Amino acid sequence: MYSKSKCSNWAAFDPYYGEIAQIRNDQEPTAEIVLSNEVSIKVLERPLHEAFLRPYTIRDIEETLASVPLKFLVGLSRIVLLGGTKKQQQNLIRGCFCFGRYHSNAMVSLNAFPRKMMRFSGQIRSHKLQEYLRAGAAYRQEKNCTVVEFNEQSLKTFYLRDVLIHEIGHHVDWLRRHRWSEVTEEFANWFAGEYGYRCQ
Repeated sequence: MYSKSKCSNWAAFDPYYGEIAQIRNDQEPTAEIVLSNEVSIKVLERPLHEAFLRPYTIRDIEETLASVPLKFLVGLSRIVLLGGTKKQQQNLIRGCFCFGRYHSNAMVSLNAFPRKMMRFSGQIRSHKLQEYLRAGAAYRQEKNCTVVEFNEQSLKTFYLRDVLIHEIGHHVDWLRRHRWSEVTEEFANWFAGEYGYRCQ
């Protein structure tokens, strides 16, 4: 019905939001992480598609959250562990991948990781490369591109200490401003560096 750009209602096609849209607000959580009387976060784990992997467990998430000052987690309602879809896999052809997102309803979603991306290459910005390297990924230069290679441990570290904490940074920023701003991404990047690795 639509062109290859998959646009409708003037919004670009987004397969990650497509998976999020399938989740009901009243859906029973897989687990609940209780960190204090004020901080209780529901976790919903979606079935994992065979083309994707999830390098961490709910227990890993709980341990990571426990290392973050509680004041930053107040109001965070839910963490959704997405399982990946065929459309997300097809979207990789366009070089598009998103590790996670913060949603303004105080929810964090972590996307399942495509198995075929354990090794990927391209024109990678230096700040993104640094994020991969501090998690333990390996890299090398080949002609005009950078090749990045994760193993299971470095990918797990990246998701827990970088992606998850980055999205919590968005939560903290949203509670302060109640709007997105030009410094939102900059703040979340700083937050991941400050509280992702220094709080281990």
